[in-house]
Amino acid sequence: HDQIGNFKIQAVESISI
Repeated sequence: HDQIGNFKIQAVESISI
């Protein structure tokens, strides 16, 4: 679980929602 990866995933999820 990398911070950068988590941030990227969070951004993608935000757009998905």
